[in-house]
Amino acid sequence: MALSHVLTQAGHRPESLPVTTTCGWDPTALRITRMVLQVEAQAPGLEGHRLQELAEQAERICPVSNALHGNVEIVLEV
Repeated sequence: MALSHVLTQAGHRPESLPVTTTCGWDPTALRITRMVLQVEAQAPGLEGHRLQELAEQAERICPVSNALHGNVEIVLEV
């Protein structure tokens, strides 16, 4: 949701915005240790390098990402 908001505010309202999340976990400690977010977007006028910038911006304001920072490694793949 944060990425959709950031893209729209930047003038690139997404037509498609699939995000896949893969979690890594430590079975001994029974905790999630890593989340890999794979992001694709189709939006008018949006180029790859700009998507990367906007995805990083969205990740910084995302309430879920902010709740996990310091406890779970977050990897953003655009």
